[in-house]
Amino acid sequence: MGIVGSILLKGKEIYRTTSDKRHPLGTRGYTRDGRVFRYARNGGVALAVGKLVQSEAPQTNLSDDLSVNIGVTSGAAAINITVTTVTTLNAFAGGYIFVNDGAGEGQMAQILSHTSASTGSTLNSRMNIELADGGIFTTAVSTGAVGTTDSEVGIVRNPYDKAIIAPATLTSVALGVTPRAVAVNYYFWVQTWGPAVVQVNSTGTGIPAAGFPLIPATVAGAVTRYWGYLSTDDSSQSWAGGDVRVELIKYGHYPIGNCMEVGADGETGMVDLKLAP
Repeated sequence: MGIVGSILLKGKEIYRTTSDKRHPLGTRGYTRDGRVFRYARNGGVALAVGKLVQSEAPQTNLSDDLSVNIGVTSGAAAINITVTTVTTLNAFAGGYIFVNDGAGEGQMAQILSHTSASTGSTLNSRMNIELADGGIFTTAVSTGAVGTTDSEVGIVRNPYDKAIIAPATLTSVALGVTPRAVAVNYYFWVQTWGPAVVQVNSTGTGIPAAGFPLIPATVAGAVTRYWGYLSTDDSSQSWAGGDVRVELIKYGHYPIGNCMEVGADGETGMVDLKLAP
């Protein structure tokens, strides 16, 4: 029995890509054998099959510390903010607005729609945001200058909007693996759970071992062995053929799944994905 709101993907449906949007971003799809997918949109670079992909990196001029033009009270379903970079109409629709500081800090709501904004004048830099699915602010959000006790907000895209190949150093959260090649700006199903094929980085002491966790590699779009040591002083816990001791904090990545089959370096191997069930 599938999770309510999920879509059963049959046969070639997991490989379908379209130039138009067919489902809300993040919609859960699943196959009868237990694999799970999420509906996503590619970014500005074509994706190859069998690659680890991540969310678009946060836009630094929009991700926090934006001022509120008109304060809102508890129960408000819209808000007007000032942005510091050109933003096209509904570029962040399906994404999120959150209060990062000041009055109302800690709140978040999904964005239904928003106006465009530019930086040519005070008026043009204002963006009006409507909240999605009956979303509201549960406490007041105040207006005022950034750096005061008044509210500061940020906006981010839906994590499944404008996916990119995971770079050598992650700049956002890992989403899943591409089950097929995807054209620029096309919508597709990214696999997030269950057996999948992905590029492997397996050289030296980074060779994956069947059954053990994998993390994003320092090769774009690939995965590698996860060395799960708590400190560099513990040499007794080497995993299957190496005495490499790397602190967890050095990588800063959570495992994306477990190795099912050890692929040769630069080739693809099998992984049991454990990202979004």
